Amino acid sequence: MNKRELALNRSKFYQDIRNFFNGLDYVEIETPILSTSLIPESAIEVFESQRVLSDGRCEPLFLTPSPEIYMKTLISEGIGDCYQLTKSFRNLEDASQKHANEFTMLEWYAMNFNYKDNIKVTQNLLRQLAPKASDATRHLFTDFIEVTMHELFHDYVNIDLAQAETLAQLQNQARKAGFSEYVDKSLTWGELFNFIFVAHIERQLPADKTVFVTNYPVQIPTTAKRNASHYERWELYMQGWEIANCYTEEARYDAMFDLFKQEAQLKLKMKVPHPVNYEYLNIFKNNAFPQCSGVALGVDRLFAVLQNAASLDEVSLI
Repeated sequence: MNKRELALNRSKFYQDIRNFFNGLDYVEIETPILSTSLIPESAIEVFESQRVLSDGRCEPLFLTPSPEIYMKTLISEGIGDCYQLTKSFRNLEDASQKHANEFTMLEWYAMNFNYKDNIKVTQNLLRQLAPKASDATRHLFTDFIEVTMHELFHDYVNIDLAQAETLAQLQNQARKAGFSEYVDKSLTWGELFNFIFVAHIERQLPADKTVFVTNYPVQIPTTAKRNASHYERWELYMQGWEIANCYTEEARYDAMFDLFKQEAQLKLKMKVPHPVNYEYLNIFKNNAFPQCSGVALGVDRLFAVLQNAASLDEVSLI
């Protein structure tokens, strides 16, 4: 495929996405990719730049790793169901077949929805894109399965997460399951969980179906709504590619403030720390933020699966 054909295919792909959400009466928005502050996320390193003022003063600016902070502000102001296609940036992402420092993200929010409702929206989106998919991957846009994180750990590595609420409990089960190496180099519950999931579960997910992995453990902080046993969150996998991440969005001010404070402390230890704007959290005060569910989807990765490409380079124009 030459570059013109690739560009035309990408353009049609974007248009199909827009047609889908426009047909559901979502409003397309555009938000800045430079920000003076960001949502603190200890799992993400960011890019720092600066604004140079006419008097010579400099102010730090950061490339947004997602448009969440601006989209949620607009939601608090009543914009309703919305989506956007935008560039996002992640630092310390070594270039590989599935990773890039700059990528296109599709993010959408649906009012009065939860994470399970957004599974249906995502499946309908994939079905609409299916006719454009290659013969080798078209089935991934129509064949779906759902599985909980607890089920994956039980079935693939014989670990019962319900009985591993503390680090010591998870360490004990992990050693019995043969993961002593990971136990020895993990300082937190989340580190040990991620070592096992990425190295021994993620790679074994079915390749012949699209997989929605639901109900993430409460030991890993997130902006998703928490219920008694898990966070209302799912991630979408297609042929080993992690494609999308979804939450029922947490709307309680106290919960969001505690998360920001915890994650802000962790950010201070990272390669690129950044300011945290606690005033942003005012959108959650007095139960003012509407119930909603948001999805962040990696457009380049999804397009690569659509085209049956082996790497992001194969679907990149530059």
